[in-house]
Amino acid sequence: MQKSLQLLTHLRNSVSMCRHIKEHILKILAACVIFCTQPALAQSELETARAFLEAGKYQEAIEIAELLPAELGLDATLIRTRAYLELGDYQSAKLNGRQAVSIAPTSFDARFLFALALERSEENTAAVVQYRRAIDFAKSDSQRRFAATAVQRIGSTKAIALTGSVGLAPSTNFNKATANDEVDLVFGTAEITSADPRAGVGLTYSVSASFQKLNGFTVETSGLLGRDATANQTSGSVSYTKDTDAGSTFSAKLSSLWVGGDHSLSKLSASSTTPSGIAEDVTAGLEAISFSAGGSEVAPWISISEEIYRVDNVIVSGELRAKRHISRFEEYASSEGGVSVSAAFELADFDAQVAGSLNYRSWDAPYSLFPNARRDRDRIASIVISPNDMSFWGLKPVARLTFIDRQSNISIYEIQSQDFYVGYEAQF
Repeated sequence: MQKSLQLLTHLRNSVSMCRHIKEHILKILAACVIFCTQPALAQSELETARAFLEAGKYQEAIEIAELLPAELGLDATLIRTRAYLELGDYQSAKLNGRQAVSIAPTSFDARFLFALALERSEENTAAVVQYRRAIDFAKSDSQRRFAATAVQRIGSTKAIALTGSVGLAPSTNFNKATANDEVDLVFGTAEITSADPRAGVGLTYSVSASFQKLNGFTVETSGLLGRDATANQTSGSVSYTKDTDAGSTFSAKLSSLWVGGDHSLSKLSASSTTPSGIAEDVTAGLEAISFSAGGSEVAPWISISEEIYRVDNVIVSGELRAKRHISRFEEYASSEGGVSVSAAFELADFDAQVAGSLNYRSWDAPYSLFPNARRDRDRIASIVISPNDMSFWGLKPVARLTFIDRQSNISIYEIQSQDFYVGYEAQF
């Protein structure tokens, strides 16, 4: 009898244990079901919010986005930012845009939408900063163009639009010092003591300002700063450009150049570019130049430019030009002519431009102690590369290599120079 009671007790305990195990298994299964279905449900709600956004049901999109879980916080804030922008509630758009940037600082969408909210709120300075950061984190060329266009759009509304560049370049090549150590004069061969090439790296800069209220006027300054103060260069200019009703463009420019702190020359130029039947553009101009060391000249010139070839993202152009330098001193008067060909490439990873030119110049009479009139032939080749997927606060890096080879019948004027420049360029 006692054994039967013990057996019955064991059976009862076993049944109770099985019941507990069953309950635990059911709880685990229920938790698994909830765990598996919750992300799917959240994703479904996210797609519904996006669908409402695309359908123009902005308030409904906002309401659903506010219910999304924390792991979808970026998507939710981006949806709310876009919806508030469409509803014209720019204050709420700014708050959500700022939150999106805090969640994902390297997100192009977050930066761009936050910038757009700032622009719509007329906070243009802060908007430009965010647009430039959006360029830094862009994943495609179209994204970079969207943000760059927005920067230009804001710039066009400013009273003063600034464009600038800063970089490093060899200071030697700005002086184009010859490597020749002697020259032929009327009384024989003489050694050159002042033509030793100077080496060094200089800081190059340029800043231009266009005035909104003075349509067509631009002020610009540029230069080179190096260790050798006598090699430093500074230039300044004021220019005016006007498009006429006839389709032509008139330009005028007054500029001055200082070398080593001393004034070198001033130039006043005017030109008019007109489309014609013989070429895409024909430009005629006139320059008046005054040298601080004494002397002056007038130089009429003409150029003919034409687009030679275009396919996809490649454009090839050419130019023919001629100029006559007129001076009351015969040894300064000269004639020159040349031809240039350039090719511009817009590729996925970078933009590039390759150019080459050939130029001839002949003086009318010998200068000073030289026995013959000077004759020069210049060959110039250059390549400019700007990576599309690199930027620093929206500043675009640029690398430029220029090769100059000048052959002259007077050796002191012969040059072989390689200029290398690397820097950042941007519109402010």
